[in-house]
Amino acid sequence: MMTLNDVYKVGGGLLVGAAVGGMAGMLLAPKAGKETREDIKAKANEVQERTKEMIEETKERAGEMYDKSRQMIGETRERALETIETGRERLMGKAESMAHDAKEVGQKVETKAKHAKASAAGA
Repeated sequence: MMTLNDVYKVGGGLLVGAAVGGMAGMLLAPKAGKETREDIKAKANEVQERTKEMIEETKERAGEMYDKSRQMIGETRERALETIETGRERLMGKAESMAHDAKEVGQKVETKAKHAKASAAGA
């Protein structure tokens, strides 16, 4: 994908090439000096207008790319937060299950200990 800097380089190169080619053609054409100057001025105005158009198009494109990037970042952030929340909920569920299991084991151990104590006292 071309970066904005690459677009500027290519666009600038095209404009300079077109301007130089156009100027060379006018200077080498067999016309009167006044006519040649008018042609050069017209060509310079044309290049200036093209440059302005390219700058505006580049600004629009950069703005679109910026907006799309912000949107993608927002969407990625939302997905990350959803994933984190899902993981947190699963972890809490697992922790609650383990705490419940530990409580049951503790109660069983306590019951067996009481039975063993009672058996030892009666023996």
